[in-house]
Parts: sequence; structure tokens; C-alpha cells
Amino acid sequence: MKTLLLLRHAKAESPAAAAKRGHAGDTDRRLVPRGQEDCAKIAAYMKEKDHAPELIAASSATRTAETAERLSPLLGSESETEIHDSLYLASANTLLRHIHALNDGVSSAMFIGHNPGLHELACALASHTPPTDFLRDLKSHFPTCALAVIHFDQPSWGLCDVGGGTLMDFIYPRALGRST
Repeated sequence: MKTLLLLRHAKAESPAAAAKRGHAGDTDRRLVPRGQEDCAKIAAYMKEKDHAPELIAASSATRTAETAERLSPLLGSESETEIHDSLYLASANTLLRHIHALNDGVSSAMFIGHNPGLHELACALASHTPPTDFLRDLKSHFPTCALAVIHFDQPSWGLCDVGGGTLMDFIYPRALGRST
């Protein structure tokens, strides 16, 4: 069995704020305080639900790398973190190619990336999940620091494909704030 966690980066500064710091590129946007707090909320939730991945793959954008950096030690696991330029604003197809290329010795992996590719991939992979509140919520939006947990009853990442996953969890910081 394989478990895929898809996490959108936490809330980042606007392009204008990055430009004021002398960084005009979209890849240079840092997390804002709310984004930093959201990382802690999601990490606590992930730890409570035992959603700690063995591998974290993140886009090379500052906001995704910083999200990974903040989450990893809070999960209490020895997750290996990889940063990939090719995950920056990756399409659903590009993300799926990365998933298919994962080492089959890894049973759980988290990808930290960007919309719309991340949202499209989550919806496509879990498209045959029986109707649940999780699925309805996922289909409607994928806000910053949202986490989708998708299980595949497959021995190989190469067999994890569109419609083949079951959405086990979908959560985002604002929903955690309301429930506590």
C-alpha cells in the first residue's frame, strides 16, 4: 500500500511585498506569519493522525521549501526532504510523473507544491472515492497549507494512477481553527 500526501505551500507574501525586498521573482516569495503558524497547525494535525511521510518532495520556490523546512522537524519523523526545480508550478501530469518515479521502498511520500496542478492532481487521483465530506470539500477548493491524504492499494508508485486512489483525509488550517 502507498500513501500520498499532497500539501499546498503555506500562505506567502504577495509579489509586491517580495519586490519591495528587492526580489521581483515569484520563486522568491517567503511565508508570512500566518503561513508560519499554519505550518505548525498542519504539522500538529499530521502528527496526531500519524500522517508523517518518509519522503518530502518540494518545489524549489522559497515558499514551498520554507513550508517543508518548517513541517519536517515538527512531524517528529526522520523524513528525507528533496527540493526539485521541476515541481515549481508543476502541472498535474508533471507531478504524476514524479510520483511514478518514486522508489518503491518508500511507502509514504508528501509533495509540497502549487495550484492549480496540485489541486487538479488530488481531484484526479481520488476521483473514484465514494462521496464523502472530504471529497466534496477537496473538489471545491485547495487553499494554502491544505493537505490531501490519498491511499493506493498498490505495491508500486508506478501503478498509482488517476482514479486509483482513495481520499482518506482533507484538511486545511482554517478548518482546524474552527474545530478546536
